[in-house]
Amino acid sequence: VLSFRGGMKTLIKRLHEKILSQNGQIFLGQKITPENFQAWLKEPVVIATNPHDAAQLIEGLYPSLSKSLSSIEMLSLTSTTTHWKQDEKLAQGFGCLIPRSSG
Repeated sequence: VLSFRGGMKTLIKRLHEKILSQNGQIFLGQKITPENFQAWLKEPVVIATNPHDAAQLIEGLYPSLSKSLSSIEMLSLTSTTTHWKQDEKLAQGFGCLIPRSSG
């Protein structure tokens, strides 16, 4: 198994720094609507979200591409690695919760 020194946060931090150093902008945790999204289209834009949300953003501007993005079937996966001391007593079993919204 390989990772970055300091973990995956190192990759995200370096990408963030590089984008900002080239006068780019990053919007985190903000509600983006098709209306306010169009205001940013004067420059190249990277949409870093799932294809269904991206399709909604560009539907009015690029209907054909939006339709293609909407047709992508997604399978949400989460990977979690856990570690225990060998002498710890653990319950026998495994469980996970899957939100209803995931289908």
